Amino acid sequence: MNKDRIVIFLTLLVALIVVGLLEFYENKSFVQNQIANTESNWAELIKKIGPKEAYLQFSKEYENMSIEVQHTAAHYFGKVLYQEEGLEGIVACDDKFSFGCYHEFIGTAISDKGLSVSKSLSEHCDAMGSKFLVLRCKHGIGHGITAYIGYEYKDLLESLNTCLPLQTDDLIGGCYGGVFMEYNFRTMLAEQAQFREFEEHNSLYPCNILPSQFHSSCYYWQPQWWNSVLSGTEEEKYKKIASFCNPLPKNSQNDCVSGAGTIAAGISQWDPEKTIELCSMFGNNQLRLLCRTSAYDLFKSEPTKSELAEKVCGGLNSYDQQICLRKI
Repeated sequence: MNKDRIVIFLTLLVALIVVGLLEFYENKSFVQNQIANTESNWAELIKKIGPKEAYLQFSKEYENMSIEVQHTAAHYFGKVLYQEEGLEGIVACDDKFSFGCYHEFIGTAISDKGLSVSKSLSEHCDAMGSKFLVLRCKHGIGHGITAYIGYEYKDLLESLNTCLPLQTDDLIGGCYGGVFMEYNFRTMLAEQAQFREFEEHNSLYPCNILPSQFHSSCYYWQPQWWNSVLSGTEEEKYKKIASFCNPLPKNSQNDCVSGAGTIAAGISQWDPEKTIELCSMFGNNQLRLLCRTSAYDLFKSEPTKSELAEKVCGGLNSYDQQICLRKI
């Protein structure tokens, strides 16, 4: 997989997960009670028509539901899938419903067998073929590892080190990305989930104290968390995010701005001009271009918004526009 496709994969993760995170658990208890009653039906369906066909039928049943219902239902399905099929059942999950099937399947497997099962899970991921599918699957492993180990800093280090032998050559997504997303958003705690608390005096934590090998992934995912925990208008929050990214050393700065660019489209409510305004908050032309390029990826990846994507790159000189459009 080339760099552009990895960026698009990460962009899809942001679109599928982060943009909707604030809604996931508002009505969770009610949703859980409604969905839990269908678990036995799914178990029977898996036995009758097989895991892949059962998941397709489940997905069709929930395709028009709200985000929180879809994600919660996918968690329940993932648990039943593991109980019925064991580790081999992971091939039925996909990225629908904010990766809920992967999250619960892998979390249940690790809870059942301990961290030693991570290697087997990773091998199942590797067997999926395309690097896109492998990254997607290993992202779920990162969520499961973190939920199993815990949410303190020492737990974060242990989770990342557990990912080391499982990680692909991508330094942002995969298992690392799942660890940071779970550490920041605690999605696998279901109705007990709470975002990691923000401390104004230590806004770069934990990236600023982690070993350097984990900086790329940490700084990439940090803006999504900042946007969820900062107070103020969307513009005020984004200005604050830019102020956090701008002073960083170059490599970390680029990762931070790339991550911030992926959330600009959602913050602007898919308005290209507003997206450009948000990206203008970064400290120099190179960073502003990087932000717009990441935002372009998000517009391009969303079928209902892709026709607006080129406008995000409007007004640039011809060379920078070609960069923004991923043509060079």
